[in-house]
Amino acid sequence: MPLKRDTSDIDPFALNLTPMIDVVFLLVIFFMSATQFAAVERAVELELPTVGADGTSAAAVVEPCIVAVSAAGVITLDGQSRSIEELKTDLARVKERATTGSAPAVLIHGDAHCDFQHIAAALTACRAAGIADVGVSVETDDTIRR
Repeated sequence: MPLKRDTSDIDPFALNLTPMIDVVFLLVIFFMSATQFAAVERAVELELPTVGADGTSAAAVVEPCIVAVSAAGVITLDGQSRSIEELKTDLARVKERATTGSAPAVLIHGDAHCDFQHIAAALTACRAAGIADVGVSVETDDTIRR
């Protein structure tokens, strides 16, 4: 015998809110976890390069000046030996020749066995020349554990 359902008490325009509440909870969880990742990424200050419409970089890539510090404390700029005072004046000249708005980048290669004082002197020379974009190169060692 077929059963008849009484559909007179069901409102045809009533919305079932259960799926919508599930979606809202999922969105809340997503945004909570996304803000945690964003907080970690905000700790590292980066200025990412912009890409033009053709897929090429809008900013010209600047080749860094290489300052090498040997184990004996000899400082060279792009392969030529320099004293600290000569390094300051040469870096100041490099900064003057740089195009407007783009400061020259300096990369310091310090020998692992040299005194840190020599590397600090090279960093001070960069600061005295007005160069703020300075990096220190290192090699990564996968055997070191945190």
